[in-house]
Amino acid sequence: MLKITFLLLTLSILIGCKSSVKEQNKILFVVSNQHTYGDTNLNTSNHFSEIVLPFDVFRKKGYKIDFVSPKGGAIPIGYLKTSDNIQKKYLYDADFMGLLKHTLHPKNINPKDYNAVYYVGGGAAMFGVPENKEIQLISRTIYENKGVVSAVCHGTAGIVNLQLSNGKFLYEGKQVNGFPDVFENKTDTYYKTFPFSIEKVIERNGGKFMYSKKGWDNHYVVDGRLVTGQDPSASISVAKKVVQLLENKNEQFNHDKYNGEEVKENSNLKTKVDNYVNKIMREFGINGVGLAIIKDEQVIHKGYYGISNITHNIPISNKSIFKTHSLTKLFVSVATFKLLQDKKINLEDSIGKYLSDLPLSWKPIKIKHLLSHSSGLPTMPVLRNLTEVKAKEIIFKKNIQSPWGKEYHYNRTNLWLLKRIIEKVSKQTFQDFIIENQFNGNNSGISFSGDILDIVPNRVTEYYPDKNYEPKIFDFYLPDYLLAAGGLNLTLDAYLKWNQQLDANDFIDEKSKSIMTTPFPYKNGSSFFSYGWRIESLNTFKTIGFSGGGISIFKKIPSKNITIILLSNGYRHDPYIERVGNILLGIADETLIDKNNLISEELEIAFNKKNYKNVYTFLNRLKNDKSNNEIDFEIIINEIGYSFLNAIQPRIVEAIEVFKINTQNYPTSWNSFDSLAEAFEINRDIKNAILNYEKAIELIPKDDLANIKRIKNHIKTLKKIIKKSNLKI
Repeated sequence: MLKITFLLLTLSILIGCKSSVKEQNKILFVVSNQHTYGDTNLNTSNHFSEIVLPFDVFRKKGYKIDFVSPKGGAIPIGYLKTSDNIQKKYLYDADFMGLLKHTLHPKNINPKDYNAVYYVGGGAAMFGVPENKEIQLISRTIYENKGVVSAVCHGTAGIVNLQLSNGKFLYEGKQVNGFPDVFENKTDTYYKTFPFSIEKVIERNGGKFMYSKKGWDNHYVVDGRLVTGQDPSASISVAKKVVQLLENKNEQFNHDKYNGEEVKENSNLKTKVDNYVNKIMREFGINGVGLAIIKDEQVIHKGYYGISNITHNIPISNKSIFKTHSLTKLFVSVATFKLLQDKKINLEDSIGKYLSDLPLSWKPIKIKHLLSHSSGLPTMPVLRNLTEVKAKEIIFKKNIQSPWGKEYHYNRTNLWLLKRIIEKVSKQTFQDFIIENQFNGNNSGISFSGDILDIVPNRVTEYYPDKNYEPKIFDFYLPDYLLAAGGLNLTLDAYLKWNQQLDANDFIDEKSKSIMTTPFPYKNGSSFFSYGWRIESLNTFKTIGFSGGGISIFKKIPSKNITIILLSNGYRHDPYIERVGNILLGIADETLIDKNNLISEELEIAFNKKNYKNVYTFLNRLKNDKSNNEIDFEIIINEIGYSFLNAIQPRIVEAIEVFKINTQNYPTSWNSFDSLAEAFEINRDIKNAILNYEKAIELIPKDDLANIKRIKNHIKTLKKIIKKSNLKI
């Protein structure tokens, strides 16, 4: 282990000079002057990687870093790894090394100049820093000025005595991470010199010491404006979390304001939500997320996670503008009901009353049929360079697919027609009408664009998987005449403000909202959709909302007065955004916990790893758990298999493995073999498709005549294909 110790130098510090760097761009690193473990001759030092890795993150984000030590001047560094390019770069950077050679004395620090403080670890951190009153005052002032306090590894020792002005320890009631006792060698000389156990002091003073039993696995904890990491492996993550908090200052911090509304977040809820979101992002390859949960008109969680652009490593922040895709339809619904409330249109009005250029067979269709997607109309084509005139020529020649009012059949044509009616009646563009009536005429954080080629400042880049399941920029395109189908882009804050005003009946009154979210009376008996809003249930509680692009969701549970807004920018594997939203609602309100969602997600994560032997073992463990007796695992596995088949990039081979496991676990289920056969057929394995269809026929109840007929006819068709190809079964 390479260890470098600088000779203590006396430095004349200019006091009272005003920094030209803006206050919000300065971070203070706390380091130690201690050269030995206690009074022994055993050398110790500050951990070099815990200095340079966060330093590199902060500097690249435009922050200026100052170093402070109890005595000022030179500090010892050690634990160097010159094979690490970042460490090597800074080791030979004379300017950087000069900062370590000339650290500032606490008396020369004005805490008001800093928005964050970071405590460096290493054995030296146990000495000199924890008991230094001047450094404690500096950190307390930074924190009470809405700044961030952070530490890594033994650096957490620096905050054990840190008290706020009210006498409470800064970390009281908060989760704290640091180097745990379990990884210390308590029989070694170095440990016997430690003045205290970080873990024990934190717990004694009211903190909740958290750690990973695995160790060196990038474990860290964020609790409000306190960010702490377990060991050197968490150095970069801790720094990135500090940056995220600073960039979202006044939006994300507990009890801070956004748009005049207070964010009241329970630290325990925050930890649970953050941990879950980070897990989902990791397991499903989601790059960036903006999330808000609202309960009883209060924002109880608000967070920004990950990055908006992979190439440029731009973090998600309060400035990030997300494409909402089909969530745009909710705004169209509210706009339509605004005109209804103002008696400018009626749900029973025929669309031919407002649009004269329609085919005769279209004109009797009513506005209510457009909103409920029961018009039966064919869908508008979407191609670059296809003008609205040409698109109309194509769509007007197509037949109506089903009688209006009969069934839900989503298509863009309904939104195209609603947009035209809104513009005709309001005498405004669709965009202007939405902004004026739903955003108070303020277009800050809002943009209407359906084309990825449009330049929209701060818009996140969306990524979906390519054929190799690597992230690929999504070539999204909707022409301007189809903006109502998915062209709204907005920030999380803009969405929060919209939701606040929707709840306050600022757009439409309670009666109009009630009609808008009442199930539409489809003639086929369906009841899952209203006039633009999807209607479902979560633990018997009615939910209303919609999802967009498979990556974003807006969902309300009126009886619980809770709402979730989740915006993201794509994925590697489809996380099933509805399930993610439901699980988050369960985290926020225990009465909304749905074990089916939890188990489905855990099984899908296991399947994604493609270790099917482990999946089988995991599945049996879940089945043998008596608390899961009411879970229908067969249905859950079947749904996962079909989600793989229907993925943006179909995962056919993986779907076959999923269905195989279902047949092994449920060998008497005809449906499991029917699904496996379908997957084989899609994979053009006709022989195995027939074998499994025939197995399904053997198992199917004799009175299920419809499915027996369907499968037998299908087998005949496949056998004809076999015969024509001269293949043998």
